Amino acid sequence: MNVLDQFRVSELLLRHVAQNYTPKRMQGSDHDALLRFQRPAMEELSDLFTSDRGDRRRDYLNHPPYRAAYLLLYFLPNFLKAGLLTLTTATRPTSDARILDIGAGPASASLGMAAGLRLLNPTLRSVEIIALDRSRSILRDAEELAARFSEQWGIAIRLRARDGDLRTLIRKLPDHPVDHVVVANTVNELLERKRGQLEPVELLDLLARLPQAARSSVWIIEPAQLPSARFIQALRDIIARENLGRILAPCVHSRDCCFNTPGNKNWCHTVWPWTPPGWYAAAQQALGHFSGALRLSYVVFSLAKQQNTARAAKSFYRIVSQPMTDNNGPVLLLCGNGRCWRLRPGQHPAMWNALKQTCHRGQLIRLSDTENSSEGIRLTRRTRLISAAPLEL
Repeated sequence: MNVLDQFRVSELLLRHVAQNYTPKRMQGSDHDALLRFQRPAMEELSDLFTSDRGDRRRDYLNHPPYRAAYLLLYFLPNFLKAGLLTLTTATRPTSDARILDIGAGPASASLGMAAGLRLLNPTLRSVEIIALDRSRSILRDAEELAARFSEQWGIAIRLRARDGDLRTLIRKLPDHPVDHVVVANTVNELLERKRGQLEPVELLDLLARLPQAARSSVWIIEPAQLPSARFIQALRDIIARENLGRILAPCVHSRDCCFNTPGNKNWCHTVWPWTPPGWYAAAQQALGHFSGALRLSYVVFSLAKQQNTARAAKSFYRIVSQPMTDNNGPVLLLCGNGRCWRLRPGQHPAMWNALKQTCHRGQLIRLSDTENSSEGIRLTRRTRLISAAPLEL
């Protein structure tokens, strides 16, 4: 069972799409009928997000069929990514929380964050979301979904929607404190429109205009694609190197990102195994997509003026690859202590097999009694996996 299934997001989402984007004669039909009706728009939007990216209009979410398709294809995984990331990274909230969502779309990220905060604190009473987006149409979906979730979850979710140019909206924001600033699936589109020429300092400059950013955590969450991942890595290095704030996740050190070295073809991203609902898996398979994992690149940081220190002990590592084989045998890449390490089975094949079976890319683990070599890290007979708590997805 998914840890977020208790929020009944899939059921509420399908009900919302059926009531707002399906002819009345079809309302009350089963999921298959709903998906058959929406399939042409889902196919078109899927093509626009892949082969025809350059032809997608900036106002595509003002087109009702594309809006329905976006909700069906992307709301649920984006909700889960933000929710699970919050659950594994955020600190326990107080009785109330405030979130600023920049480029919110249907507020999938901020509503997912609200669910994660509720799991961290079951007594959470209210969540206020300030949702900024250029499309007023998609913000109406955000408002209605927030109202549905509020009623279902039994907490007060107040979503305040503001539409228009993001830079203008940011300049006009009142100086009210927030706990979290989230920018999800927005850098990817900005890079796309500027043909990869967006510089990390441009986003930092935009965030610096927010008085809220200096007093809250900032969450950048993007698809696990090379351009946006490299952008996030560069952004992270600027913050750490120039001491502009503190990196909270996913890094376990404050030195330069080990993937930002010349010639490195890898990039930092997380993969969570996921068994999606039947209707979602069927929709993805019909489009020729694989839906067996949630993949994301992200960075969480604070722009508070303070010394940027490593947040974890030397025995903590982030898994940054799938198990693979090179010229020297089986290997797993780990990030820790300011560099990328190659972990080998060494003298403990049973521990190696346990790591392969229970741990996933992007997970934070803690190992004891490993052995360092010039080539990397080896497991010894004394090695123990001290902590690794993969989520049931």
